[in-house]
Amino acid sequence: MAIAENRLFLPLLSYEQYMTEEEIFSRYEIIDGTRIFMPGATELHQIIVGNIYSALRRFGLISKNGISLMAPRDVMITQNPLRVRQPDVLFISSIRRQRNEPSGSSAPYRIAPELVVEVISNSDTLLVFSEKMADYQKANVLELWKVEPELRTVEVFQLSANVKVSRGVYNIGDDVQSLTFPDLKVSVADIFAE
Repeated sequence: MAIAENRLFLPLLSYEQYMTEEEIFSRYEIIDGTRIFMPGATELHQIIVGNIYSALRRFGLISKNGISLMAPRDVMITQNPLRVRQPDVLFISSIRRQRNEPSGSSAPYRIAPELVVEVISNSDTLLVFSEKMADYQKANVLELWKVEPELRTVEVFQLSANVKVSRGVYNIGDDVQSLTFPDLKVSVADIFAE
């Protein structure tokens, strides 16, 4: 309801306006031209995000296959209406990264990363997660990790133009195996280590 009310009173943000505004030091996503600010993250959420980022960064450094980034880093879903997501963690191959703006640019990734990670927060609903997954699918993300802090699980989804398929749920004691990067394995225990 609040989002619909905001749309009635706030002008919709265009891509051109977005690219000329000053930096905003808060997490948000832009859904059809409306900026949706995200609530502050819990300490546990940040620990999990840091653990995943560290594992993916280490993989990137060793494999020379790409880089890992944490939010906020914009991924363009559509330019008009403007729709931008900020996954908690992403891994983008060197090939896709080279097809985007140079690393010093604040422009969103127009060529999406292959792998995104969403750590589920208390404020996330099944509908919110489903909308994010549909957006990532539309942007040509190949793989989505859904991290459930309360369950201490990681579910890996394979995304393609027409299909969203869960390829497995990993628990403590398991290693999460990437579908897109065969050499990428991350211990679930390491993801949830405090």
